Amino acid sequence: MIRFLAAIACLALGLLPTIQAGDPKPKADSAQELLDSALKKAKADKKAVFISFGAPMVSWCEHLDKFHERAAVKKILNDHLVFVKVDVAETPGAPELFKKYSPDDDSVPMWVILSSEGKVLADSFDENKTNVGFPYEADELKHYKKAIKKAIPKLTDKEVDTLIDELKDQGPKKE
Repeated sequence: MIRFLAAIACLALGLLPTIQAGDPKPKADSAQELLDSALKKAKADKKAVFISFGAPMVSWCEHLDKFHERAAVKKILNDHLVFVKVDVAETPGAPELFKKYSPDDDSVPMWVILSSEGKVLADSFDENKTNVGFPYEADELKHYKKAIKKAIPKLTDKEVDTLIDELKDQGPKKE
């Protein structure tokens, strides 16, 4: 009864959104709109764009997202990158944008770093065109280090080493 009265009070005060049958879901930005907005911001801020393609049900995607949220990583990368997260299952137009940058049809996470003009600077594919996704194993970390240094040459060796340490720490714990 108390929950019912609390809900009525919230409705009366306008604290709960009104939901009507047949109301369409709010239109989500398409993958291309997200990218266009990021490129515009990157150009204005003199940064590059990091596009992360993923899906919420993939644990490696979750690791990549959590890596980018770490304080030490944000401190280093936010000065150089504008981040775009594209959910390949939910974002309108995601499959088309994914195919534009990926030689692999279904491997996520996948990432690409673009200049503010949209030129590919680096991506998650090693020299064998294998997607390293969330870089965790030694050869994957080596590829990430090479890619991030190529895309952001202003990074110091110490900053790159910090990123590698943060990747190692964020990944699943080895037994």
